[in-house]
Amino acid sequence: MNQKVREQFCQESKNLLDNRMKQNAKRNKCGFPGRFKHAIKIFEICYWLNAQGKSFYTEAIFKNGSRADIFVLDDRVAIEVMDSEKEKSIDSKRERYPCRIVGIRIDQEWKEELIN
Repeated sequence: MNQKVREQFCQESKNLLDNRMKQNAKRNKCGFPGRFKHAIKIFEICYWLNAQGKSFYTEAIFKNGSRADIFVLDDRVAIEVMDSEKEKSIDSKRERYPCRIVGIRIDQEWKEELIN
C-alpha cells in the first residue's frame, strides 16, 4: 500500500473513534492499564506495531463508547488482550465494535498473522 493510500485508510479508520480520542496523546504510545501481565502483553504488541510503522491507539474509545486495548488504524482492527476473560466476552465485543476484533491471551505468542 503506498503512503497516500495508507494515510487515507488510516484517516477513515480514525473516523471510527470518539472525537476525544482523536485529540488524545495515546496515539502510537503504549498505555499501561490493569494488571502487570496484561500491560506487558500490550507493550509487546505496541512495540511490534511501532517497529512495523503502524499507527495505533491504546485504550481506544469508539464513537459508540466501547473501548479497545489497542486499535490499529492501518489494519482497522481492535486487539483485546485477555487474561481471565472468556471468549464469550470477546463475542459480545464483536457485536459492539465498529471494526474487526482479535483476542489474544496473555500467555499466547504474538504473531503478525493475528491481525492480517
